[in-house]
Amino acid sequence: MRIVTVTNQKGGVGKTTLVCHLALAGVERGLRTLVVDLDTQGNASTMLARDAAVAQQPGGAAALFAEAPIAPTVTPNGLHLLHGHQRLDEVDQRVELADAARVRDRLRALPYDLVVIDTPPAIGLRHLGPQVWADLVVTPLEPNSFSLLALGQTLATIEEIRTIRPGLENRILINRFTRSSGQQNRYIELLGEHVPLTRPFLTLRVAVSDALDEGVPVWRFRRADRETRETWMELCGGLIGG
Repeated sequence: MRIVTVTNQKGGVGKTTLVCHLALAGVERGLRTLVVDLDTQGNASTMLARDAAVAQQPGGAAALFAEAPIAPTVTPNGLHLLHGHQRLDEVDQRVELADAARVRDRLRALPYDLVVIDTPPAIGLRHLGPQVWADLVVTPLEPNSFSLLALGQTLATIEEIRTIRPGLENRILINRFTRSSGQQNRYIELLGEHVPLTRPFLTLRVAVSDALDEGVPVWRFRRADRETRETWMELCGGLIGG
């Protein structure tokens, strides 16, 4: 099993879009794939289940932290989903990080080849625990000053987690990149002096969100240009180990 956690302490950087594409790439490669949506907004759940009501239902990802049976929803895409919902914030209040570390064993015992985890932007157990469980932590960000500040905090957290998970891998992913922006290119140059950046960079494309609205990854979306399709397919295949 490979566990990929997508995280950033800043919201609005494309985490959920990446989670959905990683999971759909896994299904296409014949991997038994589970998505764990730990965000109270449940946006990944709504997109993948094709059901706006799923994020209003209890259970889902909360079952990982309880004695309750783990009962994923099977989505139209063929992947399995432990959905997010508003009551997930109770997990941060009642579960200790030491207890959450044991969730990794429970997760590893499930019959999946690939688990992709979406996390909330705020620091808390649902942000930290999935990094302890992961084989790979992916940090998407936009190349701007706000993202750079959040990245420093995220990397500091990952280094702390490496004291108990020394083999944890982290990838920094540039998302919503505008090639013609001199300011963004300067930020990327600055970033590259301090951390290795995963390539290819993901450019800002409306087709990516439009594809998910239709329930397909962008490389299956007929209105996406060839470069966008190939870039997303290459990136997702590399991150899930395909």
